[in-house]
Amino acid sequence: MNIRVDDLAGLKACLAEFGEDVLFRGQTQHYGPANRPSATTSFDRHGCIPTEMLRWGRYADEVLGAFTGQHSDLALNQAILQHYGWRSFYLDCSGEASVSAWFAGNRYSDKLTAELCEDCDERPLFLRKKMASYEAADGVGHLYVLDRAACQAVGLTDLTAIALEGARTRASVQRAYLLGPLRNAPLPAKCFVAHIEADCATFREFAAEAGLVSTGDVFPPSTEDPILDALLSLPWIPIPGVENPLGDIPAFRRGIELPEYDDSFVKIASPVVAFYRGGKIEDFFDQVDGFSGGIGVQVPEITLFGSPDRGFPRVYPKVMQMLREHGGIVFEAPTLVKFPQHAGGLFYQKGLALDLVEPDLVHLGALMVRHPGQEIDAVGVDRGWYHRVGEDGVWRREPRDDDCPCGTDWPHERHLASLCIVEHFLAEPAEFDD
Repeated sequence: MNIRVDDLAGLKACLAEFGEDVLFRGQTQHYGPANRPSATTSFDRHGCIPTEMLRWGRYADEVLGAFTGQHSDLALNQAILQHYGWRSFYLDCSGEASVSAWFAGNRYSDKLTAELCEDCDERPLFLRKKMASYEAADGVGHLYVLDRAACQAVGLTDLTAIALEGARTRASVQRAYLLGPLRNAPLPAKCFVAHIEADCATFREFAAEAGLVSTGDVFPPSTEDPILDALLSLPWIPIPGVENPLGDIPAFRRGIELPEYDDSFVKIASPVVAFYRGGKIEDFFDQVDGFSGGIGVQVPEITLFGSPDRGFPRVYPKVMQMLREHGGIVFEAPTLVKFPQHAGGLFYQKGLALDLVEPDLVHLGALMVRHPGQEIDAVGVDRGWYHRVGEDGVWRREPRDDDCPCGTDWPHERHLASLCIVEHFLAEPAEFDD
């Protein structure tokens, strides 16, 4: 059903006809025939970049776990990807007509910018950012009314689950829902109840009555949204091959390049901001604090960002063979991982560290580094869990008094999952070639 309204009063009267069992989606541009809207996911429109997807997915899961206690929840992880600027198999919509009306009245744009600033040691560097904005649109906007029951049949996730007490998260402010997952198909026609057309200014007027005027009303800044703050605190990574007219000044981009709506420029960065330039631990240090000795092995980035199949066997014959030969192993990845629980600090995970404590007892911990600015200045091993290796080769946790005191299982389960990827890498290294 197509409906054209001419003013704010007409829009209000129209919306009042639909009751409570509906959802909304707003756009400044209509796709598909006039009587048959087409709405596709960002994955369908833009495709997948596997390395970026792995990084986003891992951080989404860490952020979700840190703030809600829920790990490996696909829909909520995809919510973080979708709402903070990456791609997903879902479409977003809202339970509030005013929120969708804001999107029907304001047009999105973004551009890459470069900032010249300094690290904590006052060394110059360039930072690339993806700066985004919403501007008042001209012409006709489009507000779609969606049938809630039909959407539930497709798949509907209420994102208030990632609302945090005392915080204005993006999902809570937008009263957000996710539709899907949708793969290689648009949202079914049965989900659309009505397509309302009005001047973009009329939609903005309707949103303004609900207090939605500026971009910050719909996209809270990092000072108010701890999820966004956690994503922006991740290590910066180098942009190779960048030439600049000011000499040999390194250039960096965010570890996950998300659209930014607020100016975050600072002339001199804090020491807690890491600009990771690579390098191996053995190039900087003669020993690793807390590591009794052994060998160092370089492993691919996917070790820290990837996920093995669910229910992976906790059997690591290649790793055990190396442990019996060398007594200890550091598996080092060419990246840094920042966890939300380390936000505001200088510490990052860079790999795994294993010690053979007894012939069949292994300590498995995280290889951690301290990284202010552009340099790693300390390296050590976080206390982890102990695992008894049975005659069947299966690693089974053996609690001890000197276990990691964090009281959380997830990080240590994650170490075992990463070790599964290491085992695969040791057995079939050619499969990990770029």
